[in-house]
Amino acid sequence: MNEEHRRLMARSDWTTRFDREWRRLSERSFDPEDGDSMALTLHPLFGHRPAEEAARDYWQACQAPGQWENHPKRQIEDLARQHGLVPEGAVVPEALQSFAAGVGELCAFVGDRYRDPHIGSAGDAIRARYGLVPF
Repeated sequence: MNEEHRRLMARSDWTTRFDREWRRLSERSFDPEDGDSMALTLHPLFGHRPAEEAARDYWQACQAPGQWENHPKRQIEDLARQHGLVPEGAVVPEALQSFAAGVGELCAFVGDRYRDPHIGSAGDAIRARYGLVPF
């Protein structure tokens, strides 16, 4: 078995375990395809951690009081409106969303220098909060 095959098998195992734990936590109240997509999206950010632990932590973050008010997408939309980039009530254009994600990635890249072997890097935390994650 070559290195690429081992890497793909490890990712598959991690995403399966993440998905299983997420289903348990949500009492199976979500679309299974959403769970698969979420696990694949989160693997690059949290794959260094045990899948079940990552699922529990992400679940808790999504269930926190006021989570919607502090929702990253809403925060970015509000910021764009505050700076006059988008009129009140208008949809934030895809190009502006991509730009915001790019700025977030630049910041996360700097944060990658600050890494803890158990919880990842500051960059991982930035990506998890503001990156292209299915919120």
